[in-house]
Formats: sequence, C-alpha cells, structure tokens
Amino acid sequence: MLKIALVGQKGGVGKSTLSWLLINAVLTLPDKTTVLLIETDSQGSSAMFHRRVIGKYPALAARFTCFTCLNEHTLLAAFEQAESAQLDYVIIDTAGRHEDMTRFVLTAADRVVVPFRPSVKEYESQLATVGLYKQLRSALEANGETAPKAVLLLNDWTQNARLTTKQKSILNAIYEEEMLASFYVPARNGFDTLDQGTIFLHELQEEHVMRNAFVKTALEADLQTAISTLKNIEAMQ
Repeated sequence: MLKIALVGQKGGVGKSTLSWLLINAVLTLPDKTTVLLIETDSQGSSAMFHRRVIGKYPALAARFTCFTCLNEHTLLAAFEQAESAQLDYVIIDTAGRHEDMTRFVLTAADRVVVPFRPSVKEYESQLATVGLYKQLRSALEANGETAPKAVLLLNDWTQNARLTTKQKSILNAIYEEEMLASFYVPARNGFDTLDQGTIFLHELQEEHVMRNAFVKTALEADLQTAISTLKNIEAMQ
C-alpha cells in the first residue's frame, strides 16, 4: 500500500485537484487496483468529488472509496482499515493549514507532495511546509527512523508563460531548493472540471468524445499527465 499525501499551508495551490488527478491515474491500472481518498478538510471538496464519480460510474465503488478524517484518531483508523482491506493506494488531501494533523500526515505518508503554482506568494507560503517537513525529517532520522520521501512540486505550469522579473528571480531561487521535484504538472484546461467527478478514462469511452477528435486528443493528454504524475511520485528518491 502506497500512501501519498498532498500537503501545504496555503489553500488553493491545487492539492485537491492533484489528488483527483492521482485518482484518475490509479483508475487506469488493472481492474483489481484499489484506492482510498482521504480528506482532512471539513470543506468536503474531495468527498464531493467521490460522490460525483460514483454517481456517474457506480461500478467504480468497488475500487474507489473516500473517508473524511478530521483528527488523528480517525485518520489512523482509516490507515488501519485500508491496510486490512489490502488497498493499493491511499491519497491524502490535507487542509490548507498547519496543525497536529499535518504533522501526523507528514510522518505517516510514504510520499509527500507540497504543490505550489509559479507565483511569489505561493512559493513563499509553501516554504513553511517545507521547513516543517525538514524539522520532522531531522527528528525521525535522529531516532533512527526513515522519513517519507517529499518534494516541492511546481503545479499548473505553462512552459512558455510570460513571467515578471521578480517571478523569474523567484523561480531561479526555487531551482536551488533541494526538495524541488524533477518533474512538474503542466497547466491543462481539463483539470478545471475534475471537481465535477471527471474520470478521463471513462469520458474517453463516451460516444460524443469518440466522435470529436479535438476533445479526444485533449482528454488523452490530460490522462497521460495524470499517469506520468503518479509514476513520477512513485519513483521519488
């Protein structure tokens, strides 16, 4: 079982969207592959995503479940239940703030992803999360324990984006950050509708999509981004 946590002090950096993207990737794997989506935010956006997915594709209920865990006790119980059920993946969509719950997730996950968009504010706000992770990593290593692999992930990046001079200087500084991921998640229009319960693989099988080459090509690119993102996270060193 692989536990992947999307963590960050700032809300609105794409943690939930990336969680749903990873769900899309897992659901392209063989039919017996299972995934649990855990939400630690009382806003309930990931829980709503799950309800919409199952509403559209009821057969996925056997492979895709979702729990809302607002404290360490319920989160630990969810992990134990997932382990007992021999689930393959657990995706943890955390709240946009630091609290004991975040600290617990940072030590309990196998992979930690701290996403940020290419803006000065978002990068600087996520540095607090990076600092918290490094503190916890040092404490774990001092006790002879292994810390989860973690990266600072550039999200919603447009390769040919026109940046201000200040933004360029920030990005130059980011490249010196030891935790910066060697991959990024590109900006894709299709990600804007993920909250509606979009599952790319199933949408590609719909007749109106199969008849429209432009829509089909866009969805295929969205799906490939999801798959490559999951593979890159799994391969984190």
